[in-house]
Amino acid sequence: MDAAQMVTLAEQWINVPPQHICKSQEINEDKPIEISFGYTISVHMDVNGCSGTVNEVRYLEHVQCKLSLSFFPRGNLRILLTSPMGTTSTLLFERTHDATSSNFDDWPFLSVHFWDENAEGRWTLQIINAGNNHVTQPGVLKKWQLIFYGTATNPVRLRDNKYFNSDNIRQEERTYHINDVYDVSEYSQFLNEIELGVSERRSNPKNIPSAQRKNVLSDANDRQIQRLCDPECDDQGCYGKGPTQCVACKRYRLDNSCVSRCPPRSFVNQGGVCWPCHESCETCAGAGQDSCLTCAPAHLLVTDLAVCLQQCPDGYYEDPDASACYPCAEHCDTCSEKSDMCSSCTHNYVLYNGSCLAACPPGTYQKDDAGCMPCHESCESCKGPSESACVSCRIGDYSFKGFCLSKCPTGYYSDNQRRECVRCVAECGQGYYQTAGKCSVCPHTCTTCVSRLNCTSCEGSLRLQSGTCRVTCAPGYYPDDGTCSKCYLSCETCSGPRRDQCGSCPPEWRVNHKCLPCCTESLTPIYLGLNQTIDCCHCDKEIGGCLNESSAGKRRIAESIKTHITASFFVDDTKDSPYIWDPDLIVAWICGFTLLTLISILIIVRIKYRRKSRMTFPRTEYSQLTTVDEDLVLFSTPCTKLKVKGMCGDDSGVTNSVTCSECEEPT
Repeated sequence: MDAAQMVTLAEQWINVPPQHICKSQEINEDKPIEISFGYTISVHMDVNGCSGTVNEVRYLEHVQCKLSLSFFPRGNLRILLTSPMGTTSTLLFERTHDATSSNFDDWPFLSVHFWDENAEGRWTLQIINAGNNHVTQPGVLKKWQLIFYGTATNPVRLRDNKYFNSDNIRQEERTYHINDVYDVSEYSQFLNEIELGVSERRSNPKNIPSAQRKNVLSDANDRQIQRLCDPECDDQGCYGKGPTQCVACKRYRLDNSCVSRCPPRSFVNQGGVCWPCHESCETCAGAGQDSCLTCAPAHLLVTDLAVCLQQCPDGYYEDPDASACYPCAEHCDTCSEKSDMCSSCTHNYVLYNGSCLAACPPGTYQKDDAGCMPCHESCESCKGPSESACVSCRIGDYSFKGFCLSKCPTGYYSDNQRRECVRCVAECGQGYYQTAGKCSVCPHTCTTCVSRLNCTSCEGSLRLQSGTCRVTCAPGYYPDDGTCSKCYLSCETCSGPRRDQCGSCPPEWRVNHKCLPCCTESLTPIYLGLNQTIDCCHCDKEIGGCLNESSAGKRRIAESIKTHITASFFVDDTKDSPYIWDPDLIVAWICGFTLLTLISILIIVRIKYRRKSRMTFPRTEYSQLTTVDEDLVLFSTPCTKLKVKGMCGDDSGVTNSVTCSECEEPT
C-alpha cells in the first residue's frame, strides 16, 4: 500500500453525507427448500430505495438481509444475494460441521459488496442446498427483508488540489475545531511543529524518535527529564510544567495533553487515547455510527440498529420523551401513539384495532383499504354492514337469504347442523332419505337409500349386500350387477346361483363345480356293516385328486377295498360312490371290529355262566317260623317241611316232603 497516496487522498477527502437507512417491506410466504442436493430456491423483491422520503438511499454502503428459515442441518445451506446491477454476494457459505437443528430467526446477513450501487430495482435471493450432510426432511423459507444503508448524495467528494496552499492551511488553522472539544491553539501548535520539524529531523538522524511507548507525548533525545511534574504525568517524569510536557500520561491522552478523563463525545481506545465519537453520538463505544450509546442533541436512537438519526425511518415509532425510534409491531407499515399501535399494514394484511392481521376476525368484514369493519349485530360473519349481508349466524339462529332468524318461515325447516333454513319438499331427492319429516343425507357409500342403515344402490364399483355397500361380497355370495346375490345353499363360495357353479364347498363336501354330501348307496351291506360313517371323499396320495371323480378313481377304490377287506362287495360304476380307502382308516376298522367281537364273546360267555349257575344252585324260599315253643314243636312235629321252587323260578305250590331221616336233629 502506498502511504503517501493515502495521505494525499485523506487531505482531499470531504466528510461523507449523513447516512440514511431504508427498510424494505417484509415478504412473508412459506417457500419449501427440498432435500435433494443442489436444489435452489430463488425469490425476488422490487424496491425503490425509499425514493422521495427522508430515508432515500441512492448510493449504497452496505446491505443487510434479514432471514427467517428452518432447515436441518443448516450447515448445508449457501445463501446468495444479487443486486439490480448484477453483483452477487455470498451471504453464507456451507459449513460441514454446522449440523445443528436451530433455525435462522430474523437472522441479519451483512454484505459490503454493493458499495456505491443504486438500491432501486429487483433484488434476488438464492438459497442452495449445497452441503453433503444427510437431509431427512425439507426446510421452509418463512420470511425475508432487506435493510439498505447509504446516502442520498454521492459520498465521494474531494477538494481541489489548489486548496492546499499556505494561505488555505493557515486559514484552516484559525478556524479548526471539532465539536468544541479540542483547543485551537493546541492544534495550531501541532501543525507548526510538523511544518518546522520535518526538515530538521530529516537532516539530523539523532532527532528521530525512539520506539513509542503508550501515552508517551515526547522523546528525551534532546530534552532533560524533570521530576516536579503535573499531576496528570506518570512516574516517568516530564520536560517542563503543564500537562503537555509529560513523558507519558498517567490516565488518558487528548491530542498533545494528558487529561484525567476524556471529554464528552469521545471514547478511550485500547492505547488510552481519547478519540472523537461519530458526530451523531453523545457517548459511544467506538468511532463508527453504529457504536453510539447515547445520541447527540437533535438526534434519535434507533434501538434495534444502534444508530442515531435526525428522523425515524419508515416503520418506526418516534418517542420524543426517550429520544428514540422503536420498530413498529410485526406486519405494521407505519405506527402511531406507540410502537404496537399500527396505523397502516404491509401488503396482504388488514388493519383492525391497531393490529395487522392476515384476515378479519369473526364479526367483522374487510372494507377495501380501510381495514376490518364490524358486521350487523345479528351476524356471526358477513360481507357488508347491513343485516341482509350475513354469511353465517350465531348459535341458535338460522341463515335465510342473508338474514339471521331465530325461527324459519313457513315452508322451511331449520337444519341444526348447517344452521340454515331449508325449503320443505314433497319427497327427498337422490342421496337423501326421509326421517322425522326431514331429508337426511345417505351414507357416503350409497347412491340412494331408505334409511341410514339400508342402502338401495351404491357408488361406483361398490356392491350392495343386505342394505350395505361393500367392496367385495361376503362368503356365500357372488357379485351380480352391482349387488351381492346368495350362492346355492350347499356352496361356500360360487360364481353363480346354480348348484354346479360352486367355487368351494363346506368341509367333507365334494367339489366338481357342485357340492354334494358323500354317498354310500353304491357300497354293499357288508361294507356298510363294517363302517357306517366312512367319508367317501378320499384323495389319492400319488396324484392328489379325488378318487371318485372318474371311473379310474372308482376302480382304485375297489382294488383298495379288495386288498384290505376279504368281504365281497361291488362298486357300481353307474353311481357316484363317495368312499375312498385309506390304510390308516382300514386299520382302525379292523381294531374296532376285533374289539366288538371280543365284547360280544364276553357277553355270551357271561350269559351262559349265569344260566348254569341257576341250574346248579336253585333259589329257595323259607316259610315263616311258627310262634309255638320249640320244645313242643320238636315233640309234635317229626320234621320240617321245605317249599322248593322250580328251576325256572316259578312257585308251583308243590310241597316236597322230606323224610325224617333227612332232617337234622336238634342239639
